[in-house]
Amino acid sequence: MKPKTFVLTWLVFCLGGIACIVAVNVFIDPLWIFSHENRFNGRQWGFDERQQKTNRIRFGGFDYDGVLFGSSRVAHINQHDFAANRVFNYAVSGARPAEFPGYLDYAEKRRGQPLKVVYLGLDFFNTNLKYPGTGAAPAHYIGEAERPLYPIEMLTSSATLGKSITNFKESRSGTACDCYDRHNVKMINVPTPEGLKDAMSVDINVYRNRIYGPDYEYDASIKTTLDSLRRAHPETRFVVFTTPPSARLFRVLVESGRLPDYQRWIGELVEVFGGVYDFMGINSVTANDENYSDAHHFNPQVGRLIVRRVEGGDADKIDFGVFVTASNLRQHLRNIELQSRALRTVER
Repeated sequence: MKPKTFVLTWLVFCLGGIACIVAVNVFIDPLWIFSHENRFNGRQWGFDERQQKTNRIRFGGFDYDGVLFGSSRVAHINQHDFAANRVFNYAVSGARPAEFPGYLDYAEKRRGQPLKVVYLGLDFFNTNLKYPGTGAAPAHYIGEAERPLYPIEMLTSSATLGKSITNFKESRSGTACDCYDRHNVKMINVPTPEGLKDAMSVDINVYRNRIYGPDYEYDASIKTTLDSLRRAHPETRFVVFTTPPSARLFRVLVESGRLPDYQRWIGELVEVFGGVYDFMGINSVTANDENYSDAHHFNPQVGRLIVRRVEGGDADKIDFGVFVTASNLRQHLRNIELQSRALRTVER
């Protein structure tokens, strides 16, 4: 073969390979750069939620009235359950309050005006100063999404191809998975009774020994962070709620001596925002293990109850979600104290 022919053949081969990679990555779209949907990309692995959701805002447009922030617990809330406003679920695994300002600023930048409402789903475990975050700063993901060459680099990447193949297999299998659909709704893999028991046992040990353990240190900066967030967005209404771990895990909180820290946290949230929907404690929802996939991730049906409550739904029909303000703060904390005393008298 002549050198010129060899070079041309090699170029055609390389370009053909790149074209195939691009075609697959565009068709499956694991980084959420596009908005199309087909039967081969209906299940999307949330391997980098911060980047994926930021990409959705950057490339898909942002015509939402509000955003929902929180951790992986909140990620399982269906954004389409909100009726009063069109809400984008910007919750990601391991999110901490310090991340919210950066993402909120970006959402408003893409919208072109202040948001009407921001829903904050806050986790008590984040009050542990020594609990590590799981992601880089928002500026990293926003910077990536805004880079002119970012789409080209990602679509020609073999690493992206690997994610595409995974999503393809998940979509073809039709089996339950802890993944997203193409409408930013996170599905959940409901465990067997035995699997749920094992998952709860693992979580309880982690929380008892690490998150609520003897090295726990209350993060006093959270109040300042949230107060600054509220003040920086005076035209936006903030709706704040606590994420409810199972009653089993709430027991660990009490047994670990974290109840005073929990009470301080609730008091600070009321002081900053004027009110907070508290879903924690012992109630008909948290006491039912079937409402969870492990000790702290609630199922989507619980998410619907939370949405209904924070949108002003009737609280008299279910003992789930107390709206705590300065007027009932003392009584609410007293009720939680009574619950904790009852827990101490019940055998595990």
